[in-house]
Amino acid sequence: ASMQVTAMDVSTGEEALMAAPPRALAGRHSHVIPPAQYARLGMWFLILIAGYCIARFVCVFHIPHDCHPVDAVEVLYDFEQLCLLGGWISFWVGLHHRDRWRYLFTGEGGHWTRALLFPVVYVGTIPVFGSLDLIPVLSRFSFTSASLSSAPSVIICLVVVALVLSLLFWHFAVAWKTNPTTGFLAYAGSRGLLWLFYVIYISCIVSNEDYAFHIHHFFIGWLCSLFAEFNHPISTVLLAISTGIFVQGIGAYNVAPEWRRIYPYPSARPALHRGAWNVTELVEALNMSLRHPVVV
Repeated sequence: ASMQVTAMDVSTGEEALMAAPPRALAGRHSHVIPPAQYARLGMWFLILIAGYCIARFVCVFHIPHDCHPVDAVEVLYDFEQLCLLGGWISFWVGLHHRDRWRYLFTGEGGHWTRALLFPVVYVGTIPVFGSLDLIPVLSRFSFTSASLSSAPSVIICLVVVALVLSLLFWHFAVAWKTNPTTGFLAYAGSRGLLWLFYVIYISCIVSNEDYAFHIHHFFIGWLCSLFAEFNHPISTVLLAISTGIFVQGIGAYNVAPEWRRIYPYPSARPALHRGAWNVTELVEALNMSLRHPVVV
């Protein structure tokens, strides 16, 4: 008699293949599809989209005061990026695995308080973080090359960095204590390579005179969420807060890159560098980069 195995009984595709009935292993190209993992991913996407809707609802009350207006195309683009980046969160923190999902979202074993921790903190983070805009010094703060030139912004930045680094150090310590060396290296190496990529990316932005960097808070929340992989209340709170910030940033301000052009078009830069502030010459330089001429 063949064993009966469902995707709910396994955590990974490799385990599913090992425990699959003989007919599933008949060919060397066989693969057992775990439908429960797809279901969890779909529910995770719904959680993210629900948070986006909450952020847009809070915007009705001008929280924050400078929410971007959106149309249907922009909303659908936000959904696309929300699910793409949110899918990374799901994979990196193991939400597609049964044990991880049950820890966060079910009251298995009578742990209903634990099951409420993520949703309550996640939902609460969205309006609370948006409300920080009501504090004058925080409403003027942003991670941009211009803003970080003032003393209050530098102090706020240092506090945020210190808090983030302390949480990340805690996660590295837990990874070391609770995993074999190979597991720790996988955890640390994957996150390290990702952060190295963005260090190089931002360095290129800063070193290029055509661009100014602007690190949006949704991006910081997204990066921090990728560390929250452990079945522990601290890790759960980090995942909830960082995901809430990630969703609130996209909901209120849409998805945007980590840079903006200082000059509208590259061909305009030489004219500006020569000090050619004559309107006619500047328009001629811009017209070189435009399909339709500028009329002034």
